[in-house]
Amino acid sequence: MPLLPSEEGRPEIRDAWLDYERRAALGACIIGPLLAVALIPAIANGLLYVLFLTPPAHSFDWSRGFTYRPALALAGGIALAPWIWFAALELERNCSFIRTATIPLAAIFGLCGVATFCAVLQSPAAAWYFVEWTKIRTPNPSFARNTLFWEQRAFEREGDSQARERVGLVGSSQVYSGIDARQLAADLPHSAVEKNCLAGFGPMQYPVLINRIDEREFNQVVCMISEFDMFREDDVPLNRLRWAANLAGVRRLWSTLPIEERRKNRAALADLEFASLCPGWRLRDAFQRTLFGYWWDISRVAPPADDRTRSILAISGDLEAARESVRRNVRRTAFVDVNFACFRSFAEHLVKNRVALVVLEGQLNPALRGEYPPEFRTETRHRMEEMANSVGYVYLSQASLPTLDRDDFADGYHLNDQGRHRLTAAVSRQLRDLPHRIADE
Repeated sequence: MPLLPSEEGRPEIRDAWLDYERRAALGACIIGPLLAVALIPAIANGLLYVLFLTPPAHSFDWSRGFTYRPALALAGGIALAPWIWFAALELERNCSFIRTATIPLAAIFGLCGVATFCAVLQSPAAAWYFVEWTKIRTPNPSFARNTLFWEQRAFEREGDSQARERVGLVGSSQVYSGIDARQLAADLPHSAVEKNCLAGFGPMQYPVLINRIDEREFNQVVCMISEFDMFREDDVPLNRLRWAANLAGVRRLWSTLPIEERRKNRAALADLEFASLCPGWRLRDAFQRTLFGYWWDISRVAPPADDRTRSILAISGDLEAARESVRRNVRRTAFVDVNFACFRSFAEHLVKNRVALVVLEGQLNPALRGEYPPEFRTETRHRMEEMANSVGYVYLSQASLPTLDRDDFADGYHLNDQGRHRLTAAVSRQLRDLPHRIADE
């Protein structure tokens, strides 16, 4: 006995409903094109506002829409949708195989729609429109908004854009605030300097982002690693990895995880694999921020913005809050070895591809160092030195860098102008000597 009600015993009900739906679809086929044509000027005049919240620069013009290709494309979709509906009903009505077989047409059309959407989202033009549409509606500062700049490749660049020597500053907001790209480019003539930084950039992001770093065609890459990076994480940080998921990167991440951690994080790994194949899922955080964080709450009164909320990279100006965060988060976890293995995977890839890698020993505000065991710092330094010797990159410990004190920090983690100038000058000296150091090694 079937567990759910079935229409198989009453085919007249099915046929009657199919006939009713067919008449409705036929009416929509007549109204749809007329409605689409009428909407073309409205779409043309309002599309920029819908996409970018930019008011039209001209008055309502009926003729403008018929030469505006995005408006014509959207109107064509509106006109075509009823005909697709009607064709599906006719197929079901006249094809005996479909009538007798249990074929989930809705599911099939849904999958085709998702596949088409993903294919369109992969195109550069559609990706650009999506980022512009999302960026203006995503809270600033926020991790989701920062990733959109990566999607658009809107990186901070200084120096000669045509230079053969390209220096990439890769890492977290500590790298972003710690190294002055303009000063570095001025100290390295005939070089281009580009910041590929992201607030919250952690060790497990390095192997996932390898393909995005490769596309920048850097000759030299500068990173900064501290105990603050390595002695954190209890699981795979899914929300910070999904936006850049790709099959090769997820495989590299998988290879660094012990069997027990693969089992515990199987859901996150499956999520990342699916995100690698489906751009819509990969960018789901951006969709969520826009559709639910903006449109759903559009009537909510926004709090007044201040100077801190205008900064692109989040800075914790409250030293006490930073001290509490370090006390809570910097500890020995099951992912310490995974973090080191992830960075090794990244470093080995760069060295194999003849990209010079320079890793700086990161420094936190001295006021925070008493909040966690000091051996975390020495262990990070020793393991990074051993990795540098075995892999073949340059590691600059604190002995090769200026000792930064409290006056050099804007907060618990990020340098101020004075500290940034001192650290950038030291990095410039090291990079100028880099070809000789590599030749000696």
